[in-house]
Amino acid sequence: GGLRWQRDEASTRVDFDDVAFANADAAGAFTGHWKALPQGPGEIDVKAQLTRANVARVADYLPSSFAPNVRDWLRRALVKGNASNLQMAVQGNLADFPFLTAKQGTMTLSAHVEGATLDYANGWPQIDGIVADVHLDRAHVRVDGTRGSMLDAVIGHTVADIADVEQGVLTIDGNATGTAATFLQFLRQSPVSAWTGHFADPVQAGGNGVLALKLSIPLHNIPATRADGTFVLAARGDVAFPGAPPLANVAGKLAFSEKGVVDGSFTADTLGGNARLALSHADDGLHINAAVSGNFG
Repeated sequence: GGLRWQRDEASTRVDFDDVAFANADAAGAFTGHWKALPQGPGEIDVKAQLTRANVARVADYLPSSFAPNVRDWLRRALVKGNASNLQMAVQGNLADFPFLTAKQGTMTLSAHVEGATLDYANGWPQIDGIVADVHLDRAHVRVDGTRGSMLDAVIGHTVADIADVEQGVLTIDGNATGTAATFLQFLRQSPVSAWTGHFADPVQAGGNGVLALKLSIPLHNIPATRADGTFVLAARGDVAFPGAPPLANVAGKLAFSEKGVVDGSFTADTLGGNARLALSHADDGLHINAAVSGNFG
């Protein structure tokens, strides 16, 4: 690569031609130019391509003016991971950096990430082994995840999105497949346990199912997180509640939010008959209605 200076009475310009760089955190090359303006830090138009980058150090390379809540969250949440094929473009008056609106300039980034760990909020199980594509377009950050794991569950397609870094609200919309025991572990190790009155803490369950979960997390006030989740017990298993008769061949679904259990319905075999259980939320707590039918003669 090379550098070229042009200077006259009106301005100074520096051109970068495939300038390579490398350190412990990243390696790549960039091309473009910087031009002095009558006032301020000047104008920039640069494109960069990185062959590698350490995801855990991303926050250290963001300017202090970049959405402090988001920058601080990235520093804590991005535990590890490797990015490749990272493309970045920056264009505009540096006085307006980081160019969060189209009027100010351009700041885009795309990268493929593998082997990442995301500790997205205190009190929630972290996500490991993430494979995802990351996109940043000015104030909008979007992560399209194709694979990952949480506890012993396998995470499928999941989208994490910050529509405006200035507002700093992270939304997560995804699903995971795993055993009912893993789902109960997720309940116990997340705020959902308190939201649902710890009703699932003593429960033991078999079978497999699918968890669909949407979270809205204000990064400046994480305790104000909102949730919309559903667990479907698709493969029939056995469930044991303390003090209750054993339930076999259980199937059904449970819906919950940050306000607690929304509703639920299950079928099961018990006491030689068939049982239907309905769960509902009321002001005085969780209600469970059960009906058993069969030949008990």
